[in-house]
Amino acid sequence: MAKYLGAFISLVAAAAVAIVIIALLGNLANMRPPATAHAAAQTGVATITLQTFPFDPYTDPDFVASHITGKTDHGIPWPGPGDNQAWVKYEPTTDLIVPRNTLVTINIENYDSATPLLNPYYSVPYGLDGPMLVDGQPTANVDPTNVSHTFTIHSIPQAGQDWLFVSVPITADNSTKVDSAGMALTPVVTTFSFMTPSRPGHYIWQCFDPCGSNYNGFGGPMSTKGYMSGTLTVE
Repeated sequence: MAKYLGAFISLVAAAAVAIVIIALLGNLANMRPPATAHAAAQTGVATITLQTFPFDPYTDPDFVASHITGKTDHGIPWPGPGDNQAWVKYEPTTDLIVPRNTLVTINIENYDSATPLLNPYYSVPYGLDGPMLVDGQPTANVDPTNVSHTFTIHSIPQAGQDWLFVSVPITADNSTKVDSAGMALTPVVTTFSFMTPSRPGHYIWQCFDPCGSNYNGFGGPMSTKGYMSGTLTVE
């Protein structure tokens, strides 16, 4: 009896390992192609430009012709079509590398419409050095019903790593001037700056606006690195 019980336990354990491997492979299949935005410091300042899209821009022939074909995205090669073309996403990458003790400015060109925040806390910017600008205008906060996404840097404190928390709301693009696929012709640009810590660190950033699917809008792209979440490495 003990022999059969041991065999049964081994079979269950093997099945559990297989399930874990399948789940990990599924997550890897959903990840975007690797790319890195490496911001080089120049006299203590650095700049990164990102875009947010309501769907994969490669499904939009007009956008491809005017923005992608034969061009780079602010010096970074366009990453190519994603696996989930109907998902909202950040482009051209969510893997950001910035220098330490540097004033980092991030420009986010948003082509997406509004998805109301569930938590109005994220309608106000936090952790910035200077004002948040929306299309060049200083903005203290955004109407929670007029937010597309957030860009929120956070982490669990680790030994030897400084705390860093930065969060900004991304104002929706409600333009009626759109192309044949429904993409706005011009983005709404949110600009903000923050100081990086004096020590190296590895941080997580993500969107806290429910712009995904399932789970009150926090599934799909919201739970997949490379779409609505990524990393910020301070080196």
